[in-house]
Amino acid sequence: MFTNSTTPPWQSGAELLEKEIDLPASKQTWRVLFRNIDPGAYRVLTNILRARLLNSISMKTISPITAGPDDALIDLKGLAYPSPYQPIPFDLNYETPVRSSRDRYVHLIFAGEPDDATAAIVFAALETWTWLMLLGGYPSDDMHPKQSAAVPEPAFLLDPRTIEQPFPDVFLCDDDCYAAVINWAQVLHQFTYPLQVVQLR
Repeated sequence: MFTNSTTPPWQSGAELLEKEIDLPASKQTWRVLFRNIDPGAYRVLTNILRARLLNSISMKTISPITAGPDDALIDLKGLAYPSPYQPIPFDLNYETPVRSSRDRYVHLIFAGEPDDATAAIVFAALETWTWLMLLGGYPSDDMHPKQSAAVPEPAFLLDPRTIEQPFPDVFLCDDDCYAAVINWAQVLHQFTYPLQVVQLR
């Protein structure tokens, strides 16, 4: 979901190497190996952590993600959210919403009728994607992460070829959040089942 715009999404990934929990100190530490991710992924991650109102957050990288006089410091607010990998192998349509804060959705329209196993894969991935927004990962520039969220209803089969992920009541996110699902849909199209259209509103 967080590939950089020049690397195919199927060449990116993440692996949890180690997780430590220190209960007396109320501290958790994760070591994660990332491959081919966009630096904007750190902005999404930081937003999610900031929305939890923790006492402190510290992130360190072995390989610098920015070039400058001090590679250890990252201007997280200056990072753009990850964008979709190009070229997109299916039609991508964006319908301007009447209200940006509700009645939003994603439609994945397949080239044929997906089987139950494919639908289950899509439902699980959409649930993961919606958690990024539900936890405050994509606030707009003038919004604190704890004020940002999207409340989804469960994804469902709208018709034999279309799966819908709706946000009928609450969508308080930057529209750049759609890039993650577009990138994931490209992996689905490449390896699982071909898509014809991704429709966004």
